[in-house]
Amino acid sequence: MKTIYNFCAGPGMLPPEVVERVREDLLQWGNTACGLLEVSHRTAAYADLKAHTETNLRRLFGLDDRYAILLLQGGASGQFAMLPYNFLREGTSANYLVRGYWAEKAAQQAARVARVNRATSLSEGFDARAVYTHVTTNETIAGTALPEDFAIDATPLCADMSSDILAAPRDYTKYALFYAGAQKNLAPAGVTLVIVRDDLLDNELPICPTMLKYRTQIDANSLYNTPPCWAIYMMMLNLRHLKKLGGVSAMEQ
Repeated sequence: MKTIYNFCAGPGMLPPEVVERVREDLLQWGNTACGLLEVSHRTAAYADLKAHTETNLRRLFGLDDRYAILLLQGGASGQFAMLPYNFLREGTSANYLVRGYWAEKAAQQAARVARVNRATSLSEGFDARAVYTHVTTNETIAGTALPEDFAIDATPLCADMSSDILAAPRDYTKYALFYAGAQKNLAPAGVTLVIVRDDLLDNELPICPTMLKYRTQIDANSLYNTPPCWAIYMMMLNLRHLKKLGGVSAMEQ
């Protein structure tokens, strides 16, 4: 069959050499005596896989131990709710830069919890009393993207990076929290990457469901419920492939 280069909405393409590697592991993965799709998240093999994935993520992002790395489910849309439930108490507010469809969805979810201060451009300014400022780095539908060197100093900065994460060099340390549905640059759909700085934790609303608490997921090492092992395995292979290419700078080119 002729190769189709998929630039459609939804999942992005996978590197051919990564797909070839998967074919080897589908029936029997390493020494586990079972197929890749059947491996238990309670095995030593999965623990090694997850640790390897997190190590590569930390190196590629340039993050220290102040940041927790979570491999969750629910996509970016799940984070639209999880973020405000964890950080916004009664009487507080959050800033949202809204320049497209996905930022609008995120702002609407936050508005169910607390007051949302909206801006449509970086020049409008933000409320310094807000708990955090949320941006969407690349709006796939509206076609608007933030420059890599943009600056917002008013409050801790949070970001949805679903469509451009690790696509170009970026100072990830300026973010207090960032997240991405993995299906564009990291892995097949099913796993959501969330990275959060520890000084923001433990402020969740009393009504926040246990499953949606960042602290719950951190304490359980992203194993509070059965994780999407297959997608995390694919993330490991993609990150290994990215390192082989030369890292994020090579991906930008």
